Amino acid sequence: MANRTEDTEFICASCRETAVRRYKGLDDNEVAGNHIAHTCERERKMLIQQKRQEGLLLDFEPIPEEPSTLYRCQNVKLKKELMQYKVLVTLDPETAHPNLILSEDGRRARCSSGTQPMPATPKRFKLLFAVLGKEGYSSGRHYWEVRLLEEGEWCVGVARESLDRKTLSQKSGVWALQWYNNKYIALNLSSTPLTLTERPKRLGVHLNYDMAQLSFYNADTMRLLCTFTISALNERIFPYFCVWGKADLLLV
Repeated sequence: MANRTEDTEFICASCRETAVRRYKGLDDNEVAGNHIAHTCERERKMLIQQKRQEGLLLDFEPIPEEPSTLYRCQNVKLKKELMQYKVLVTLDPETAHPNLILSEDGRRARCSSGTQPMPATPKRFKLLFAVLGKEGYSSGRHYWEVRLLEEGEWCVGVARESLDRKTLSQKSGVWALQWYNNKYIALNLSSTPLTLTERPKRLGVHLNYDMAQLSFYNADTMRLLCTFTISALNERIFPYFCVWGKADLLLV
């Protein structure tokens, strides 16, 4: 017990409550990031030591806060918050383009080399290699994650129920993050190129219908990638997915 002060000396403010709860012997099973306090401590000490070795921080200088460590702790809390709104998204085969192969459980989509025989329905995408989720949303907050299993090109987001399924346009009634021609694009009425410093392997999609807002995160780091304001919220909004080439999407 004598080293508790030393243990907590470099814990960031975001983690301090978790650490105190644990040291007091309280039940911490429901606290997100239960292990983060010690992680923060170790990383901060290593970073401080490295800076001192490089001559960037003298022994008598005050120890600075480490934004990267604090950012990670905040993201643990964000992840916990969003997971409260996580929904099970299942792909709707009645909307899937005939070139898409869906898994039996409706949780995976990829392109096939040829067209599959499928009945023509008003719901089905005719030209875009796209598919919608089965359930639409007209209120509340909803969060889901998509794992990108292969290279290839994809578009992930939401679409309004009245989206025209017979054209190649994704600009009217779709709000999405797209990877195309080695570029990230924020897609709505216009296509806006994005400069992202990381290429996520797992996307987090957060729809806040009541606030007319859609946000995308790197679900592994919880870094915000982009946010849309959704217009015309007078109808249901559906999860939207589009894939080309070797793209392989898995809902997790």
